Formats: sequence, C-alpha cells, structure tokens
Amino acid sequence: MLSDKVTAIDIDAVLERAKSEFGVKSYRQLSEALGMSVSGVSVSRQKGTLPYGALVEGCIKFNISLDKIFFGDSSKQSQTALSQTQQLSKDDLIKANQTVDRVLDKVLPKLTHLSVERVREIEKKLRPLLINELFENEFNEMYVEAVARGAVQVSA
Repeated sequence: MLSDKVTAIDIDAVLERAKSEFGVKSYRQLSEALGMSVSGVSVSRQKGTLPYGALVEGCIKFNISLDKIFFGDSSKQSQTALSQTQQLSKDDLIKANQTVDRVLDKVLPKLTHLSVERVREIEKKLRPLLINELFENEFNEMYVEAVARGAVQVSA
C-alpha cells in the first residue's frame, strides 16, 4: 500500500523535472512559477511531499504535461499505455476500480469543509478521469493519487 508521502528520491526527481519544464533553476523560482510563496517548494520537499495542487495548476496554466513532470519522457509512456490498453481484461477493470477506490478513500475525507453533496459530485466527476489515468500510466497509483490531489485542490 502506498503511503501519503513519496520517497525523497522520487520527490527530488519530480522537482528537478518540474524546474526543467518550467524553465527555472532554483526551488525559489519554481515556487514563484507555481504561484506559491518563495519557500513553498522547499517546505514541501522538507516535509517529504509534493505541492500537488500547485503542480497541477501550473501544468494547466503553462500547458505542460503532467507525464513529463512525473515520468520524464511522456511519448514512451503513452506508447506503452496504448499497447497495454489493447489487452484489457475483466481483472484489469476490477483492479482499476479498486485502485481508484483506494485513491479516493485517501483524498476525499480531507474535504470536511465541503457538503456531502459537493464531495459526491467531485467523486462522480473524478472517478472516470482517474480510471483513464490508471490505464494511460500503467496502473501507477502514486501518479493517479497526485492527479486526484491536484484536481481536488483545484475543485474545492
């Protein structure tokens, strides 16, 4: 089972790719590009997590692929996902649904400030997106959780 935190090596790799994609050289500049306080990225890194919402919003704003931020070369990733999608089985669909359930169970309970109806609306819209992301990204639960956290922060 994945923890809520990504290992320091993964965080550093993601942040280095983010710096490269956003065309900046320091965590301070990356924080500013993401609309965070000047120490936002450094603080997240020290806590052993990523600024998911800011990364997703920044990628949307600057039209940067999340695949590039989280995986590097997205073209290779997309080709692999395409070949995998062509071989879906009933077990794959069950596994995808179970994985999305786990991700939503981690992300949605943190929305205590929203009404139950709003949380259900967010879940209803988010579920198909997350299932699609699972198939496109080789069932990478960590990536899908990052997408879910970012989407929830944007929509909440």
